[in-house]
Amino acid sequence: MSEWTEAFEQRVIDIFRSGEFDTPSEHHFEGHSFVSAYQLAVAFQLHHREVCVRYGKVIGEGKGMENLPAYMARQLSQSIKNAQEAGESYAVEAVWLSGVGLSALLYRHADALQQGSPNTTYNGFSMFRLRTLST
Repeated sequence: MSEWTEAFEQRVIDIFRSGEFDTPSEHHFEGHSFVSAYQLAVAFQLHHREVCVRYGKVIGEGKGMENLPAYMARQLSQSIKNAQEAGESYAVEAVWLSGVGLSALLYRHADALQQGSPNTTYNGFSMFRLRTLST
């Protein structure tokens, strides 16, 4: 079992399901709110710091540590791709927020502002949300 499947995946889905990122239900926009990998990583670290420590994941940079937002974006993307290739749907969906005209997004974390940069290959910010099931 991979570290993603063992320690991260269900916890990430549970964070989405908690409604932490959702807009008020009376608003006319449908579905769950999209969040960046950075926003998701901040929530994950807040709720599951022990998992981050155990697996060497940090927000930002640390010697011998892996960047948590980049890790989450990569793992979610791969999980979505694997499900699509199998003809299935995954609990989370993704889109790109275009980086055209944007140089960075600023995030509040640990009483400081952190800068998130767009994916240099696709000039965008990966955004994720809990998939809304059709009824």
